[in-house]
Amino acid sequence: MALMEDEVVLRFLRQTALTCRYVTSVCTGSLVLGAAGLLKGYRATTHWASHDQLAILGAEPVDARVVFDRNRITGAGVTSGIDFALAVAAHLAGEEVAKQIQLQMEYDPAPPFSSGSPSSAGPIMTAQVMAKMETIQGKRREVTLRAAAALEKRDGQQRCADVAMRKLGLSPVLDQNTEVLILGSLPSDISLSKGEYYGNPNNDFWKILADVLGQPLIAQPYEERRQVLLQHKIGLWDVYHQCVRPGSMDKDITETEPNDFVALKDDAPKLKLVCFNGKEAGESAADVRRLKYDTIVLPSSSGANRSHQADRLNRWRSVLQPWISRLD
Repeated sequence: MALMEDEVVLRFLRQTALTCRYVTSVCTGSLVLGAAGLLKGYRATTHWASHDQLAILGAEPVDARVVFDRNRITGAGVTSGIDFALAVAAHLAGEEVAKQIQLQMEYDPAPPFSSGSPSSAGPIMTAQVMAKMETIQGKRREVTLRAAAALEKRDGQQRCADVAMRKLGLSPVLDQNTEVLILGSLPSDISLSKGEYYGNPNNDFWKILADVLGQPLIAQPYEERRQVLLQHKIGLWDVYHQCVRPGSMDKDITETEPNDFVALKDDAPKLKLVCFNGKEAGESAADVRRLKYDTIVLPSSSGANRSHQADRLNRWRSVLQPWISRLD
């Protein structure tokens, strides 16, 4: 029971479960998984006397010796451990292998009495046994209620954290004359706080564009930079309308919602080329190509991508300058 309130253990289980092929338990172990929040919304089993506690922890109790639900596998009371092991062996290696294991260990149960479950023991004996277990079950229920309250509090905090980590992108910079669109993934936290594309001074985007366009963009206010891009028929936007991202690193992006690229047909009717600033943004290139636009993935302008600055700059020049020369 103590493990149900041991935050070190519960945190370990939650973290490990993220990469496990299967998350399993037998008997009271199911309550520990439940206290970690790992059985919420799952069908599961445990000792018959604690099924109500599984429900308190958000699981759906099932009266069975072994229960499979997606990658969760749970066993009933402690004597179900061998049944559990053989069921898992059959799931992993096939029924024939599991049968051989059963024979090798001479698992051929023949209990002297038929009273191993409430259904076989009957209501009178079940009530008698429950009365004898009242003290321990009462303590276990108290622990379960505390664990459920802690789990609800943690879930509430997690939901608040998720809201804080959900980032909403900026409106596009483009007009009816835009012919080239540069898509990032989603602006950094600094950029979002400023309401500016590439507002983090550690990003080299404006330095690269200043070189490509031959314009003093770095010294200009953001609004003037926007106008210079539009005059050169270059637009800015992102592939994601919103996403969950702790911090500003692309590698941490999850739960993405893409922008509506179809709207470009009306908002930028002259658009021909869509460039992607970095690999993360470039993951959406195929979606954009389906709309009959040419696409090119450019090396990221991130300050973390400076190992080959000359090659990066030359790549941006080779793609954008031919379009710019058409305007001269």
